[in-house]
Parts: sequence; structure tokens; C-alpha cells
Amino acid sequence: MKTKWADLVRDLMREHAVSERRLCIVTGVNRSSFRRFLQGESHLTIDRLDKLLELFGYELDFMKVGTATEDILAPPELPLTGNRPIIRTISIRRKAA
Repeated sequence: MKTKWADLVRDLMREHAVSERRLCIVTGVNRSSFRRFLQGESHLTIDRLDKLLELFGYELDFMKVGTATEDILAPPELPLTGNRPIIRTISIRRKAA
């Protein structure tokens, strides 16, 4: 099963005309591991993914909203830890110039 991250990386590779070989050399990712990532058979660590996206001018953006110790009321569709919502998102954004 392919991941959205693999699709994004593949699109960026096409857009910037960068080969698998070149990305693996620059990021230090084993080429067979990178191919498995692109095929959806494995994952890259957050550090590797961040370094890879940085080459294309993007950065990972993390956001955590709510903790088990905060007193937050949440809609019923949010995941709960105890009685409190935990929301985690990871997205990318263009790096500021």
C-alpha cells in the first residue's frame, strides 16, 4: 500500500527531475530501502523524510493540540486519552526564503 508521503516524494522527484540514486546519495538513505518506501512496503524515519523534503525546499511542520493534563472539551469524533482529546498532525510547508 503506497503512502501519501511516498506519492508526494515521487511527485517532487518528477517536478525537480531528481533521480532515486541522487536522493539516496544526498540523504544517506539505502537505495533498496528508498525503493521499498516508494512502493509502500516500508517507511522512512521522520529525520530522513525531513532531510529529503528539505532538498526540495519543504519542511515538516508538527502540531500537537491538547494533552491528557489539559482541561479541553472536545467533540465526540476526536480521539480521547482519558477524558481529554489528543490531536497530532504532521504536514509540510514551503521553507521561508
